[in-house]
Amino acid sequence: MTSPLNRSAREPLRIVPPGGSSDGWPILPSAQSSARSTVADVSLGVPSAGATLPRSELQHVAGANRRRHATRHTARMFSLIAIDAMGVLVAMLLLVLLMPDDGWGHIVRWSAPGAGAVVVFIQSAIAVCSGLVIMRAYQEGDPGLDFGRVLIGTALGLLLLHWSMIWNDASSILFSYAPSVLLFGSIIALMRHLSARSWEALVPSASEAPRALFIGEPREVESMMQRNPLKGAHALVPVAQLDLRHATLRDRALVPDHGAMTRVENVLQNAVHEHDVDTVLLCSHFEDHELAQIVATAESAGCRVLCLSRTHLVSRRSPTVRTYDHTPVVELTQPGIRGRDVVLKRLFDVVTALSLLVLLAPVLIVVAVLVKRSSPGAVLFRQERVGHAGRRFHILKFRSMCDGAEAQVDALRGDSIYQDARLFKVERDPRVTPLGRFLRKSSVDELPQLFNVVHGSMSLVGPRPPLPSEVEAYGDRSFLRFDVKPGITGPWQVNGRNRVASFDQVIALEAAYVDGWTIWRDFAILARTVPVVLRMDGAY
Repeated sequence: MTSPLNRSAREPLRIVPPGGSSDGWPILPSAQSSARSTVADVSLGVPSAGATLPRSELQHVAGANRRRHATRHTARMFSLIAIDAMGVLVAMLLLVLLMPDDGWGHIVRWSAPGAGAVVVFIQSAIAVCSGLVIMRAYQEGDPGLDFGRVLIGTALGLLLLHWSMIWNDASSILFSYAPSVLLFGSIIALMRHLSARSWEALVPSASEAPRALFIGEPREVESMMQRNPLKGAHALVPVAQLDLRHATLRDRALVPDHGAMTRVENVLQNAVHEHDVDTVLLCSHFEDHELAQIVATAESAGCRVLCLSRTHLVSRRSPTVRTYDHTPVVELTQPGIRGRDVVLKRLFDVVTALSLLVLLAPVLIVVAVLVKRSSPGAVLFRQERVGHAGRRFHILKFRSMCDGAEAQVDALRGDSIYQDARLFKVERDPRVTPLGRFLRKSSVDELPQLFNVVHGSMSLVGPRPPLPSEVEAYGDRSFLRFDVKPGITGPWQVNGRNRVASFDQVIALEAAYVDGWTIWRDFAILARTVPVVLRMDGAY
């Protein structure tokens, strides 16, 4: 029998039972896609003499793996620090450009008198990076891309520079400190986001990506390889897969005591050596003693051990680890906009809505006069809608229909472009006035909802608020749209608007928005709304 240590790194590792046949022993099916054609199948049998990897060789592998992990971590840290420092530099240059008369003087006031440009930059970069360290924004995974975490870390860092200024002049909080935090935090977060997206394009060819051994039942391993949640900047390369579940159960009947787990240890050791594995990903549920043996063996080889949470299978639930009396407890929470994200979104809504109301004041006045003169009735149309947490409010629009139009809804319901009663829209609605037709097609009739945003009953971006009569026909899944405030625009508007004829598709778009909310997604939807409105796409 050929020693496993002499095999090629790409050849599947098989420890064959006595007699040279592997019949009856669990072997994972071959890869079914070209993307997984290089993933080796590792099977578990009775180890033959000499199959066990020498402990000295395993220690050599462990040392190499630990150095590899340390190198990746160090490179990632210094890359993020360099990106953040570059963000500080860009923000400082923008501050000078936006304030040509006092921009540099504004920056110098952060530092010691007489400090040069290089000194001010170094102090600013160190202060901001220190704040980001405090907020743990250099952790691996999502925290580094969390806009709220980056913004708070930037605020803490700039507080070190602004402290004396704030102490002597409280008004500098509003006119100096707060604008600086928004500018620096937004640029740093944007640069981190762009660098992460750029890394996603480079990572498939990256030779230093972690090499992973997937352990678990074949069905779950297959599913996890297809879904592989560790993508982009956190990508790993699947190089081997191992099914221990049925193998260990069969071995317990053949070998007394813990002989089965001894063979598991041998297989794991050889798999790590043969396929240059430095990461072990657990995809299934294991008994406590099995898990302990797997983790101990993987760690003795210097491998990082990742355990996929089972909660990814639970619809719209995300795990949060809490520690009570040194015991970690996983809390399952429904995704949504909570905590500091609520404050961040509300701050953005109020500032943007007030700014737009000031800028668009002439347009609002002209449209109000035209509506009043075009047909009898009020300028503003007020209608009861269902908003956040099921609370009812009155949405505001410029009136685009004849007075008393709501009384004609039942007569027109048969002409709706939607087959689903939970949606209602008539393409050539006879109730719409000539001016109203233009207002609806251009979405100008929605502008008064900026007052709803300032009031707090709506947001700039979110699901559209339904009528109470439509909510009566909702199923359980449909109520997720009430987890957040309704919006003037949202995922439905930028994905076809009235051409999206399926209510289930509308709910799916809104669920994806709520589950994956970030401030960047709101920015993206607002940016996509502009061309949709200008093209008058899907509106009537």
